[in-house]
Amino acid sequence: MLPHHWLSGSVRVFFVSSSLIAGTYNLAMAEPGHPGSTSQAQCVTLGLSTCPQPFDAVLPDPAHMLSWDQHTRVIGFRNTYRQYPGDVIHTQGGHAYPLPAANKAMPSLLYKMDGSTYRLKDYLQRQSVTGLLILKNGQRVYEYYGRGNTDKTLWTSRSVAKSVVSVLVGMAIKEGLIGAVGDPITRYLPELKGSAWEDVTLRDLLQHTSGVIWNENYANPISEFAHLTLCEAGPSAYQCVWQLISTLKRQPGTSPGEGWSYNTGGAWLVGRLLERAAGMTIAEYLETRLWSRFAMESDGVWEALVKGQVDMGGHGFNATLRDWGRFALFVAGGGKLASGQELLPKEWGHLHSIGRLDYNTEGLLFLTNDGELSLHLTHPRYGVRKKYLATVEGKIEREILNRCVVGVYDEGERLKAEKTRLVSASHSQSVVELEMADIGGKRGYHSGGCRNPELGSDRR
Repeated sequence: MLPHHWLSGSVRVFFVSSSLIAGTYNLAMAEPGHPGSTSQAQCVTLGLSTCPQPFDAVLPDPAHMLSWDQHTRVIGFRNTYRQYPGDVIHTQGGHAYPLPAANKAMPSLLYKMDGSTYRLKDYLQRQSVTGLLILKNGQRVYEYYGRGNTDKTLWTSRSVAKSVVSVLVGMAIKEGLIGAVGDPITRYLPELKGSAWEDVTLRDLLQHTSGVIWNENYANPISEFAHLTLCEAGPSAYQCVWQLISTLKRQPGTSPGEGWSYNTGGAWLVGRLLERAAGMTIAEYLETRLWSRFAMESDGVWEALVKGQVDMGGHGFNATLRDWGRFALFVAGGGKLASGQELLPKEWGHLHSIGRLDYNTEGLLFLTNDGELSLHLTHPRYGVRKKYLATVEGKIEREILNRCVVGVYDEGERLKAEKTRLVSASHSQSVVELEMADIGGKRGYHSGGCRNPELGSDRR
């Protein structure tokens, strides 16, 4: 599930959706079951107040998750809370934040392709979307469930859990449990001293700029992520995950904060740091600070490596689509409860898109509230190109842009250095040109940042 939102005047619209990506192999099949005495007993054993639906009778093997086919993923992703040990996030009987149906439905959305006209529902079915919730001004204007999912389905987050943990880290900073994002992670996890993580800060983990080597390639059976998947499905999950992550190596010549490389191992450490600072699991912290107070309608479940002690911070959060919508409203509202109590620091999450890149480029340019310019580019369909132009809202000072550090990465490996040039700048917009050497059309990830030294010692 991936929430998106935009603001237009006083109108707030949110999309919350769940979808699937096609697999290659059909290693496991499952037939849907119907809630009955057996399923109800299992739900009680799990500690859930109500039994999610559907409650499928046969589940696929989580050890083969990376090669599940499309049908198997539907079954697996709506039953993840049953495939691993889990910690339940209880509502504690709190009065759920209202999500009423809008009096006026969303207008019909039609599109044309190859001479034919299609509806939104046609698109959702063709793309194997299993849930879509659109909220406008806090009301449900469109709600769709596919492939047998219902409003009682606990759908797994996959990596959106990273964003949930990030919000919880903000709460912990507001609460004083964590000092600042500039803290070295060894302040909270001293057992990592002497490892590749020793000089890494919490900010580095949150921004995936640790400089620690990690292969996130889901199609590579010997990648670190594939190893992590097997660890989670094994009998000694925590010991296996800890051994994997604590023994990783640094990227030669790359210091923390210099380059971006997606790293679920580092995201897991964010969760561990939060648990160590708070003295409780991620699930318990979420339950006591937000889930039971905002509040949500249904219980959620967080995958646990050790039930009641260690949760999986990189993914593994399971919730209903409507509760994902409530979470989006909480974040968009600045992290406030209905009482007006602020749970997040005022500056938390003030990362916003200020520019979109030129044709055939997938990516965005971001500007944080502290003046840091950060570029995130991905373009797997077109490979690495010679030049990019980014049009940015507002004025960027040339001297700040000249301090950019930009790199090209392929599966975490740095390939070539890039140049940046400010083409033009006015009060309303700036045009930035990004240039690199030809690297043979390789696919890769581009990342970079321009940091203002006047922002203080806590800012790189």
